[in-house]
Amino acid sequence: MDPSPVQYSSVKHTVIHPNFLHTNSTSHRWAFSAIAELIDNASDDAQATQFCIDLQQFEVTGEDGTSKEVDTLVFMDNGTGMNPLQLHKMLGFGHSDKSSNARAIGRFGNGFKAGSMRLGQDALVLTKCTTSQSAGFLSQTFLKATGCEDILVPMATWDLEGRRLGAGQADLKQSLDAIMRYSIFQACSSQLY
Repeated sequence: MDPSPVQYSSVKHTVIHPNFLHTNSTSHRWAFSAIAELIDNASDDAQATQFCIDLQQFEVTGEDGTSKEVDTLVFMDNGTGMNPLQLHKMLGFGHSDKSSNARAIGRFGNGFKAGSMRLGQDALVLTKCTTSQSAGFLSQTFLKATGCEDILVPMATWDLEGRRLGAGQADLKQSLDAIMRYSIFQACSSQLY
C-alpha cells in the first residue's frame, strides 16, 4: 500500500499540480534540447568547466518486491554546487535569480525542471558546495504514487563531515524516506539516516 501525501506533510513544496511536470517538459520537443538545457545550467549557474553524461544501470525493487535493472542518465559536473536554499529554488517553481551576466540565460527559472522531466520521470540531484552537501528529489513517480495534489520536493542536507543539517527531524525523515523509497538509491538507505 502506498503512503498518503499526509506522510510527507513537512517536506518543502510548491503549489503546482504534479501533472504540470509532464506538461512543462513538452517545451523541449526533443531530448537533445533538454540535455543542452542541463549543460547550459552547469556552465552558467555552477561555472562548471567539465561535464560528463553517462548511462548507468541501477537495481531497484518494485512495490511487489521484484528487482529490476533501471537505465539511468547520470549528469556530473565540476561546478560550484548549491546550498540548500539554491537547490530548493532550482527544484521548485516560482523562483528566478537573474544576473547581469549577459552570457547566462537565467538562474533557477524553468530550464532544469523542463529539461530533466523531458528526459525522465525523476531527477535526483546530489550537490556539494563549500559548506554543505545536499540531495534533492523532483519525482513524478513519488508524486503519483502518493496522490499528491501539489509538488513536494524532498531534500536532505549534511555538513561536509556527514552530519545532518537544517530542517526539523520530521522534514528530514520524510524527505529521506521519499528519496530512498522512490529513487534509484533504495539500497543505500541505512547510510543516509
